[in-house]
Amino acid sequence: MSKIEILAPVGSEEMLRAAVFSGADAVYLGFAGFNARTGAGNFTADSLKEAVRFCHVRGVKVHVALNTTVYGGELAGEYIKELLGEAGGELLEIQGVAGTSAARDRGEGFHKAVDGVANYTVVDSQIGNWDKAQGMTIMENALQAHPNIKAVFAHNDTMAMGAMEAAYAAGREDIIIIGFDADDDAVQAVKDGKLAATVAQQPDLMGGRGVELAHDYLNGMTLNAAEAVEVALIKTGD
Repeated sequence: MSKIEILAPVGSEEMLRAAVFSGADAVYLGFAGFNARTGAGNFTADSLKEAVRFCHVRGVKVHVALNTTVYGGELAGEYIKELLGEAGGELLEIQGVAGTSAARDRGEGFHKAVDGVANYTVVDSQIGNWDKAQGMTIMENALQAHPNIKAVFAHNDTMAMGAMEAAYAAGREDIIIIGFDADDDAVQAVKDGKLAATVAQQPDLMGGRGVELAHDYLNGMTLNAAEAVEVALIKTGD
């Protein structure tokens, strides 16, 4: 029988020490500015180095959460432009939790693609907190205020699925809706032609590159301020 591993979340040096001294086999933590865990404490470059050293001399593994996705939002915006063409139209953005790096970066990429483009206007941008019910409500309200909405970018698939249900309930199956994360339900909705697309992160690449960067940093190498990892767009018809 495989040994059960105790994995503890830690948001500070005090929590890290408490987890290790309480018998945790591994900890996971956030690297400031590079993950979606803004609701918890995060470690700086210097404190991360000390945390890894502290854990490793005691045989405890360290997992670092990384999640920055500017290009994925840009990819979604570019695909909306490809589908709508020069005619453009009114767009709706459904954001994740305010202040998280994931919401900030996905929104930044989306606006980079569509802001200032002739005939394209983001008429509404609301916070949906990654929640399906809120995504549905935002879509319902947006359709009342802006009945000519042509496309929606939701910062995750859960909100996209809520927006999709609201659009279908309103008889607006024509609206282009793009989500993010490539959840199983969203991928199936793309295959069924109900969602136009979902942005797929590649966690194997992100994790592998994160390990490489952590290794480089701990060995005294200077890291770039940002590191790009390829994302993909799963589209209807793929």
